[in-house]
Amino acid sequence: MRCTLAGHQMIVHDVSGLATTDPLDASSTMAYGDASDPFTSGTSTTSVDGDYVFGYEGGGSNLPMTAGSGFTLEATDIGSNSEDMIQASAGPISAGFTPGSSFPFTAGMMGFKGE
Repeated sequence: MRCTLAGHQMIVHDVSGLATTDPLDASSTMAYGDASDPFTSGTSTTSVDGDYVFGYEGGGSNLPMTAGSGFTLEATDIGSNSEDMIQASAGPISAGFTPGSSFPFTAGMMGFKGE
């Protein structure tokens, strides 16, 4: 689902099986002034096996994106994209995207613990 309000966007993934108490395990965000090569959210380290990892990017431009290694591209729309995966083993992780052309981007990721 995507919602646009006064130029801002929100991407929502409907996910089941996440912990209901203290679900956020890791997060990271990076901003790029001009990215034409693959770019990432920066790396964060999860603490438990089986995290649901949500990656996102926002650049405000309708550019095609390719998901990072091991991720599935889920939401694609004007100015924002998202990807996700289940991280089998705890450890360092970053979301990544490859843009179709050069543009300023912000990328982030969040790792959520399972039940």
